[in-house]
Amino acid sequence: MNYQEFLYRLSKTPRQWRLSFNGSIRYKGTDQCPIERVTNTPAHNTDIACDASGLRHSTQDRIISGADNSAIQPRPNTRRDLLKACGLNK
Repeated sequence: MNYQEFLYRLSKTPRQWRLSFNGSIRYKGTDQCPIERVTNTPAHNTDIACDASGLRHSTQDRIISGADNSAIQPRPNTRRDLLKACGLNK
């Protein structure tokens, strides 16, 4: 899977995403991050989800940084892309 395919799959998930108190993107009721939700992996299993995703490590890091609202963003548009795919952009 590549980044664009990941965003497409993420956009097909139910619109039950939320922003946590620190701005992290999480799935309501499960605390799953976007990679965990797309790969149907339980929350707090990011390493397993990343392996299951087939994404390159640099792409995984990019998505995780964007989803976790990290101060250091590898690419500035990643956060915006994730918010849009989750239906959180307003």
